[in-house]
Formats: sequence, structure tokens, C-alpha cells
Amino acid sequence: MLHFCFTTTVHQVMWSLLLSVQLLASCSSIALCPGAEGTKSHMICEGSTKQLDCGADVIQIYAANYGRTNNCSCSDGVPAHLKNTDCLKSTTLDTVKQKCEGEQTCSLTASNGDFGGDPCGGTFKYLNISYCCLPPDSPLCCPTYQPVSNYTQNGLVFVPERMSWVEALHHCAERGSRLVHILDSCTQVRVEELLAMVAPCWGCVEKAWVGLERCMINPHAPWEWSGGAVVGHYQRWSPSFPHKPCCFHCGQLLQEGAAPGQEHRTYRWQDACCREKLPFICAPANGTQPCQVNSPVTSTDDTAS
Repeated sequence: MLHFCFTTTVHQVMWSLLLSVQLLASCSSIALCPGAEGTKSHMICEGSTKQLDCGADVIQIYAANYGRTNNCSCSDGVPAHLKNTDCLKSTTLDTVKQKCEGEQTCSLTASNGDFGGDPCGGTFKYLNISYCCLPPDSPLCCPTYQPVSNYTQNGLVFVPERMSWVEALHHCAERGSRLVHILDSCTQVRVEELLAMVAPCWGCVEKAWVGLERCMINPHAPWEWSGGAVVGHYQRWSPSFPHKPCCFHCGQLLQEGAAPGQEHRTYRWQDACCREKLPFICAPANGTQPCQVNSPVTSTDDTAS
């Protein structure tokens, strides 16, 4: 089964790569060093200030970037200011460590002056920082990742690691779950609420895999949920769907912004290249929908769109 699709995903993984490098640099003995509890992440929009406070403990910084790696976090309302998503300031970690490492409290301002110049002119930037609080002189290190349980809500699990659709499918299956099936408007809203919950740590999620797929051999094959159930009455396709019907055979959530009267951003379904690396959402493999185990929510439409 051969198909060809070319996507540019460099900007989507740059922050992840930078984080990995910084983790090794910030704790060189990480393989031998037990992890600390209570990791924290903050996103500080350009021009704003945030106070880090560890109480009686001290701050250990393990990742930081001043720039922009997506086009929806910290929007100033000017689209042209959000286009550059490859904006990384390589000296950010050193700057933040010099200012905050080992301190009980620390005030950080996201500004060009504080970080040694403008890494990308004409772009509205933000400071993305991850740290933990440790007892003074502690041998512990900040962990390399935050527990998956931090990203669980209503039975849905957000997995921030970027994988292909097949890799994501196997990741969920190995843990007794599956890529989420969105069978009704309530589940759609629960998924959007989950993505809103993780935004303070990971920034706004522009795209994420769900369990949508279709046969690669038949160009007219219907879209199905993984396992063979044809997509039913409830559908939330993007207005631009299908984007590339000849060779896009996997389904993703695509952010479209906040609906009137809603705090969280809404998402539509879109076809995508199965090899693209995206975060994803797992759900119970027994088919239990989030709204079957929680109180129902008021949502938009239950009709095909």
C-alpha cells in the first residue's frame, strides 16, 4: 500500500527537540537521579510578568524558550504576528537559570530586553518555561516528563508525545485503550475541554490524532472509526475537508478558534497524512463515551456539517 504525501512538520517538533536537549543539559546525571514531584509549566505572553514561587523549596529549571512554536498561544489579535512558528532563542535556558535557579521565588518578564534581543522580529512572542520545586541541597532532578495522569479528564487521556497515526494507535492499544472515537457532540466537547486543560502546560494544541481512518486502496471508501465502525450521524468535518483525498487516510482534530460564548477553542475533523507526527487522545477501549460516565454538557450541533 503505497501513497505519497509531503508535510512540513519541522516547526511542530522543534520545541520537543529543544526540551530534550535542555533536559540533558540541566541534569546531566538524570539516569541516576530520582525524579521530583510537582513539575510545573508556565506560558508568559510578551510584555507580561510571572512570579515563580516554591515556598520553602527552591526552583530548578529544566526547559525554557522565548519565542513562538505555534500560531495560537498568546495571540495579540494580529495574524501576521503569529506566522513565524520556528522562533527559538537558544540562550533562554541559561538566562532563566541564572535568574531563578536555586531561588525560592523568581519574577520573569517575557521581553526582548530580558532575553538579549529579539529572536524573530515582527512576531508576538512568549516565554515557555518548565520547572520543579525541590528542597534545598536535594539530590533530586526534575523528571523528564509529566505523568500521564496530569492530562486525564472524563476518561480521556491526552498524550503530548508526537507520533504517527499508527504509532498512536499502538500506544493506546498497549495501554488497554484506543484512539478516541467521537460519536456525539458531548464527546466532542469533552475532547475540546481536555485540550483546553493541557494548554497552560503545552500551549494550544493545533492538531491531534483521533481514531478516524479510511481504506488506502479504495479512493471512495467511507471514513470509519478504528475497528471498522463507519462514521455515523454525528460529524464535525472541517469546511476544507477533504484536504487531499488521494492520499490522506487518517483523521485529525484541527483547531478553528473559540466559538462565541465559549472559553475553550473548538476543533473540526480533517484528513491528514498518516505519517505526520502529532499528539493524540486515548479513550477507554470498551467504547464507554465520556458523557456516559459524567453529567451531560450543553453543546453545539449533533448534525453532519
